Amino acid sequence: MKWRCFANYAKNRPRSHLLAPINSDFLLLLRFDDQLYEAAWRRFLVLCLAQLSMLGLFAYVYAMAMRRDVVRWIEGIDRAARLRGDDPDSLATAPVSSKMPSELRNVAVSFNAMADHALERRQALESSLADNRALMLEMHHRIKNSLQVIQSYLALIRRNGPRAEAPVLARIEARVGVLAVAYRLALTPNGIRPIDVKPFIEEIFAAATGGLRRPAQRVSCDVRWDGELIVDRAIPLGLALVEGLIAAFEEPTMSQLSAKLAIEADGAVEIVIVADAAASASGLPEKVMRGLAAQLGATPAPFSHGVILRWRFVP
Repeated sequence: MKWRCFANYAKNRPRSHLLAPINSDFLLLLRFDDQLYEAAWRRFLVLCLAQLSMLGLFAYVYAMAMRRDVVRWIEGIDRAARLRGDDPDSLATAPVSSKMPSELRNVAVSFNAMADHALERRQALESSLADNRALMLEMHHRIKNSLQVIQSYLALIRRNGPRAEAPVLARIEARVGVLAVAYRLALTPNGIRPIDVKPFIEEIFAAATGGLRRPAQRVSCDVRWDGELIVDRAIPLGLALVEGLIAAFEEPTMSQLSAKLAIEADGAVEIVIVADAAASASGLPEKVMRGLAAQLGATPAPFSHGVILRWRFVP
């Protein structure tokens, strides 16, 4: 049997002869069918998708089990912690159930115990603070009353005692009066509050000059600042004012005195006591004034003729 290759035959024949019928002893017919290939591909996809579907189902079942047995209990503990943190008076507790995992149940029980203990301690501290506050108010109230009694007693002795002792008693009364007025203005039912400087200075000035001033002497007080000071700073300011008035009134030839307290353009407050030319600042107790200035945070300003006291401080 003779075999002939069609490729060699086509190569050796002219192009015009390719369309001519081929005389061959054997013809091979080839037919390509893709159905088996597509069927195999479909089976492969089905196998892959089946595995992925099983994995997805397992993941879903696992997630639901975790949600039911773990996550929801953790969320309950977290919810209770957030409620307790946002509201100190909240009574929220973490859920405790026999269905919980033992570890989470132990955490929830411990959390509830700690939260209840913290609430009890806070209530005990609030009760203790209320008691201490009441005691503090009572103490300040008694101090205020005691100072007012002492001030009234000194005023009574000064008026009815020997005239030679009146100036000494007036100085003591003026100094004690600063403390009495400060506590009276600062003490409120809600505790100690800052003192309004304007009525504080005006009352101290009026009380001090009423006991120290002689009939021929003229005095004036001008307060141009409506600010506030805490008690620890208001008292040194009042005592400095009284010491300046005492130093001025000790000069027998002093005939006119003025006190001024005002806020400057730079925000500092200045207190000035000015008398006529006969008075000077030499009568002030140096060590006492340094201590009062340090407690107030004041800086002595340069003195000029007739100035008894000049301080500047930042409120």
